[in-house]
Amino acid sequence: MTLRAAIYARVSTDEQAVEGYSLEAQKDLLESYCIAEGWDISAVYEDDGYSGRNTKRPAYRKMMSEMDLWDVIVVIKMDRIHRNSRNFMNMMEVLESNKKMFVSSSEALDTTNALGRFVVDMI
Repeated sequence: MTLRAAIYARVSTDEQAVEGYSLEAQKDLLESYCIAEGWDISAVYEDDGYSGRNTKRPAYRKMMSEMDLWDVIVVIKMDRIHRNSRNFMNMMEVLESNKKMFVSSSEALDTTNALGRFVVDMI
């Protein structure tokens, strides 16, 4: 079965200038990652100018409300989706209860496999 990926990209105004990962750069890298994995890209969600410290981001909320469209969320780095560990773990619980997965393409966090699920459990 081919996984359906939801690409999520986020920048705050300050981060984009400092870190150099524009929304376009994130999307390009993530699309390439999904192609390499053989995954279908079902949706792309992007929050421009929003902090990762809370969940009040329009694209993030839309993505979480459209879970029936995708199997796995793919981000460049964990901090693109959350900069608050409690929010991250809450999201992971929601994903797990809905049989959804999470991948950070540049970090060793990939819940599509047993090792990645173990790493999340350790976090």
